[in-house]
Amino acid sequence: MFQVMIGLVVHSQGDPRVGQHIAELLAPGQGRAANVDGSAAGIQPEGHWVNHRRSIRPDGRQAAQGMPGKVGVLGIGEDHASSLQPQPWLRSSPYSERVNRDTPRRVERPDRPRPGTTRMFATAVPGMAALVTADLEQLPGVHLTDAGFDGGSDLVLFDVDRGHRVHLQGLRTIEDLFAETGRTTRSDGDLPPGIASRAWPPDGVEKALSAWSAEVRPLSRTMTYQVIARVLQKRSFPPAELRKALGQVIARDKPRWNLASPAQLEAWITEYQPGRLIAGVRLSDASAPRPDSQKAARPGTLPPTVAAALVGLAGEPGDVLLDPCCGSGTILGEALAAGWPAVQGIDIDPEAVQAARRSVPGAGVLEGDARSVDLPGETVDAIVSNLPFGPEYEAKGDMRIWLTGVLNEMARVTRPGGRVVFLVPSIPNNVMPRDLELRRKEPLRLPGLKTRLWVCDRR
Repeated sequence: MFQVMIGLVVHSQGDPRVGQHIAELLAPGQGRAANVDGSAAGIQPEGHWVNHRRSIRPDGRQAAQGMPGKVGVLGIGEDHASSLQPQPWLRSSPYSERVNRDTPRRVERPDRPRPGTTRMFATAVPGMAALVTADLEQLPGVHLTDAGFDGGSDLVLFDVDRGHRVHLQGLRTIEDLFAETGRTTRSDGDLPPGIASRAWPPDGVEKALSAWSAEVRPLSRTMTYQVIARVLQKRSFPPAELRKALGQVIARDKPRWNLASPAQLEAWITEYQPGRLIAGVRLSDASAPRPDSQKAARPGTLPPTVAAALVGLAGEPGDVLLDPCCGSGTILGEALAAGWPAVQGIDIDPEAVQAARRSVPGAGVLEGDARSVDLPGETVDAIVSNLPFGPEYEAKGDMRIWLTGVLNEMARVTRPGGRVVFLVPSIPNNVMPRDLELRRKEPLRLPGLKTRLWVCDRR
């Protein structure tokens, strides 16, 4: 019998929760710990792994390098030393890497459902999981349980207390909402029929269909359904085999139901982390296009869920919100829905201006150049925009010169203390105006394009 001694620097700042954060680095096992000064660190025998490639402060934010902290010495028994590995439920794609860093710290163990709750999950545009979790944290009765990426969408898993599902109706940053039937794991040699059976257990199906009946329409003895399947590890078996297996499980469970496309009900099964799968029924309108099949009305149109997230990052509604590259007006519409009283849009394309006026009649939309906005200085509370990028919308001429002009104009018309939120893949060195202080940047993947989210404050 031996013990592995591991030293961890924990930025406690005197916070008594230091033991809790050390515990989150332990795999389930016999953990013992003490601070350098000899005081007990309060380690619990069980915990789950969080991303420890970066130093984490007690408030969940990344600590600055060189920040003072305490060292806790952990003693882990031989039987459990090999289990001190990153648990797979926080691994995800490059676009959902922010899930690892920004998923709120009250995430609970995913294998322990809370009594009296509905287990649910939501899909989001790749890279938006952190924004969705932040929105969910503001809702009463919602408890985050897991997060991941299934190759097409970010997924956020959560439990909702009885009587609180109504609060999800105003959530505008998710692509689709599901009532979970079950979740399972797969290992080498695991075949689709077994996976599908475990993901469609009778008790979980009954609860999920009860939620579907309450949120969508009453169930009938004869229903039409279709199955959507996604897998990350396609070398074991393709998605079609898993889709067929779940369809067969549903057919045995509901013999009066019929496969169809389109259908009244959609059953999804997806591998949201390597080896971890979840199944559920779609609560959003099954007759609406799925996120992976949506086609924009105009090329380059921003998905409404992304537009809603950008508007949300602009803060509480003030007086005036401006989009100087408004296109067909998706951001303008989300700003009005969020409660901004005066929403203004500008676009250099006359066709885009006409489209925006038709789709968002409540906004003021003018033809103009984002490099020369016809507004006095410091008159706008927030700017939110999807700057043109991609082969169809690259600005003519030197992109560096164009971007310099646009960002300088954004800084000029925004009031001190205002917020500037925009999408653009990259910003060359020395282009960001001094009056804009960068607060946040994150990668996003829009349909067929990679970009980046930038959030700045006007100094």
